[in-house]
This record gives sequence, structure tokens and C-alpha cells, in this order.
Amino acid sequence: MRFLHVADVHLGFSAYDVIHETGINAREFDVYFAWGEFIARAVQLRPDFVLIAGDLFDSAIPAPQAYMAAVAGLQRLECPVVIIMGNHEKPSAGNRSPIEALGACLPQRMVCVTEPKVVGVYNTPVFCAPSTGKAYELGKASILLAHGPVDGPEEYKYALAKLAPDTSMYGYCAMGDLHYRYSRGNLFYPGSLIPLTFNQEGKGCGFNEVTVTGDDVKVVSHDVPSRRLITIDTRDTEALSRIRVEDLEGAIVRVITDDADVTALREKLAPIALHVKIVRRAVDQEARVVCVEGSTLRDEYVDFSKKKGREDLVAPGLEYIGG
Repeated sequence: MRFLHVADVHLGFSAYDVIHETGINAREFDVYFAWGEFIARAVQLRPDFVLIAGDLFDSAIPAPQAYMAAVAGLQRLECPVVIIMGNHEKPSAGNRSPIEALGACLPQRMVCVTEPKVVGVYNTPVFCAPSTGKAYELGKASILLAHGPVDGPEEYKYALAKLAPDTSMYGYCAMGDLHYRYSRGNLFYPGSLIPLTFNQEGKGCGFNEVTVTGDDVKVVSHDVPSRRLITIDTRDTEALSRIRVEDLEGAIVRVITDDADVTALREKLAPIALHVKIVRRAVDQEARVVCVEGSTLRDEYVDFSKKKGREDLVAPGLEYIGG
């Protein structure tokens, strides 16, 4: 048995005030292009089925072109597909999730799930655990398909998981929500399809190809071509010396600098990169915490607490700020 596991595609995602030649936001185009690349690879790989672990869409109310991209891509696949709802797709009161709406447009071999249940695919029981905002027990199955914080890096667990459920019953846990590649034991997060924010810089993401032979599970991670995210720290002279102009062409560049006047730097990079973000370094002299664009309040709070040697404050603090 061989299947593909992808998550956090975020069709409809957009960022920066840059328009692609097709007339849509350039980053929105990047995601549509990556989705097309994934579909093309899936057609070539001919898996027995495909699992999509939530956040196929970036919003609970996707733009029409996001729906069109989803349907056009999925209809190219001849195998069964199971799609679960992610936290970005949870509907507001009185509305339905775009995942539910998508299901009405797809062939019968494709299942869209918005409530926890077991789905049979390729003679294999898959327990679907969508992001519903409600607590529920995990059901017995061979594969877990879930969107949320079952396990992950330390900062992810601090923020999102106080009591991790037992997932040892599953042969493979196809996870979504964490935007960079992470695995431990039978849990696998492939990350988002391509990097979306600077929090993912230098961390892998893409999709997994999973082959199951008896009790043996082999996982191969695949990357999808994407626009580069590059951070330039003007204090790091060695790294600066290695950067070439061609590396920055079409990239999204973040420059961390101490300089108050950044006009010349911006004018130098703007004709080369897709987008340039200049971040003036803001340092708390007592804690020496550097705060830059791309970090969330949760990330900065966890980092601050650790630098102060107060890890004991992480969990209660995150609970207080709703992290």
C-alpha cells in the first residue's frame, strides 16, 4: 500500500502588495502553482490514495479561484482522496465549511470530512480527526488523519497541547497544522506545501510518500519548488559575503539591521527581490531579546521566558494570552 500525505496547502493565501502577471496576488499565485506541481507529481507517482490533513484552503470563505484550483486539481487524480477540515476552514455560525462545500463538487471516490469518524479507503480504516474546536475521543483505525497538536516540537506543544492523546494504536499518523516538517515515532507532519512565512525559513516542508508493507512503514519526504525566503542580518558579515545577486532574484527578503536610515538598502534590493521587508533591530537591553517581523506573540513569549530561565511560566502564560 502506498499513499501520499499532504497538509496545509492554504489555497487562497496572499501576502504583500505585489501582483503577478496573471492579475492575482503574487504569493497567491505561488500557492496555486505549488498545488499544481503537487497534483502533477501525484499523477506521476500513482499512489493508492491521497490524504489531505486539513487547511487545503486558507480561509473559511475561499475566493472563487481557490475553489476552482482545488476542484481542477483533485479531478485530475484517479485514486481515492480523503480531505479533513483544518482550523482555517472552520465555519462561522450559520455557515458550512468550504470542505463540506467542496465535497459536493468531487467524484464519489473523494471524501470530505468535517466531523470525527472512520473512513474506509483502499480496504484500510482511517480515523479522521478534523479541527472542530471540540474535544472528542480518537477512534480505532490503521491510520490517523488529523489536524492539530497531537505532538510536535517543544514550543508547539507548549502553545497548543496540554494533554496529548495516545496515538500508539496507529501505524501512521498523517498530521497537519504544523507548517514545517517534523516527525517522531509514528507521527508525521509534512509541513505546509511550500514555505509561507519566515517562521519556516530553513525548515523543510512539502509532502510525504508513504509505503506500508506489513508492519514496515517507509516515508519519503518530497519538496515542491517554491519562492525563496531569505533573511539578511547586516551584523553577519560572513553570511553577507556569500549572498549573490542571483540568489535574491524573485525572492522574499527580510533584512534585519541596526541602521535608522534604510532608504539606500531598500532601493538597492527592491528591483531584484519580489518583496523587501526592512526590520530595524529592537533589543530589550535587560533580556537581550531580538524581536523581528515573522515572529508571533506566542513565539516571542516562549523565547523570552527561556532566556530569563523561567520555563515554568511558559504554560500558564500561554494559557493566559490564549496561545
